[in-house]
Amino acid sequence: MEELMKRRPVGLYAFEERHDIENGIRLVIPRFRDSLFGKCFSRIAVQKEDKLNLDEFGSFVYRSCDGGTTINEIAVSLRTRFGDSIEPLEGRLTLFIQELFKRNLITFVKE
Repeated sequence: MEELMKRRPVGLYAFEERHDIENGIRLVIPRFRDSLFGKCFSRIAVQKEDKLNLDEFGSFVYRSCDGGTTINEIAVSLRTRFGDSIEPLEGRLTLFIQELFKRNLITFVKE
């Protein structure tokens, strides 16, 4: 986990502000990404993108995935902003970052 905390995540998709939750965002994810089939099908598809709503904590983390901030620095910022309500922080944050990576929503800066 210590090695993961030194990594610098980068969000891969645009987002828009949510109006139904304070400080929340909605990721805008193209439905058909890089494949040849996807490029062809996207021209006739009615819905060209999926949207993923993030809560206030997830939104704060995703906004912080700028390629310049380490996961450890994100943890410090979360603790400053949300206090004890975010605890247990390290476990929750690493699980969330791993899930974002698994779903191809973030990548990491190559060191």
